[in-house]
Amino acid sequence: MSPDPRECDGCGRTDATVRELVVRDPDGKVNACDDCEDRLNAEVVREVSATAGGDTR
Repeated sequence: MSPDPRECDGCGRTDATVRELVVRDPDGKVNACDDCEDRLNAEVVREVSATAGGDTR
């Protein structure tokens, strides 16, 4: 059984590629799709992992 698709913290999408990112200012981790990653108010330090969406909502 495959894991549930990762959900974007910005918009809630699961049907797109969602990346887990380590960010700075503010520090932490976020899950972001490509659209929301472009609008982040933080500096991306590195990508932890990415999952391709497969939700059919």
